[in-house]
Amino acid sequence: MSNEIETTLDRKKHFALELLRNPNDPFKAAIEVFPENAGMALMVTSRWPNDPEVKKYQAEAMATLGETGFLPSKGDLARAVWTMAENEKYNADERLRAYRLFGDIQGHIEKGAGPIINNNLTSNKVMVVNSQGSDDEWEHRAASQQARLVEEAYAPRPTE
Repeated sequence: MSNEIETTLDRKKHFALELLRNPNDPFKAAIEVFPENAGMALMVTSRWPNDPEVKKYQAEAMATLGETGFLPSKGDLARAVWTMAENEKYNADERLRAYRLFGDIQGHIEKGAGPIINNNLTSNKVMVVNSQGSDDEWEHRAASQQARLVEEAYAPRPTE
């Protein structure tokens, strides 16, 4: 009887850890604990996620390993993405995105390889106006120019 209790407690600890790895899939966690007994895994799926001992083991594990201690490693993530990329049930676009993500995870895609922008070009946003002398001089030249333009406009044109 004592061995059975220890086994149950050990399995609850195992389930608590697996549930931290798969918080949205208690059946996946349960089947890891009971791979030989799907019926037991189904029962565990409905009963153990809220079990006080399981909750206690989860809290202890979180305190020990931290919140990110149960996330997949870079290798685990790369393996899952590679599996998706190689799976023919996904369409070509999904598989290509998975290959790209795999390459990114593995560091095969350079982050700085984007378009080259030349920032050395200067762009003056100032209009330079040459000095025209005093206001009176400028006004006299402008009036003369206008008078010439008017004369040229009304001057008879040679006919061909």
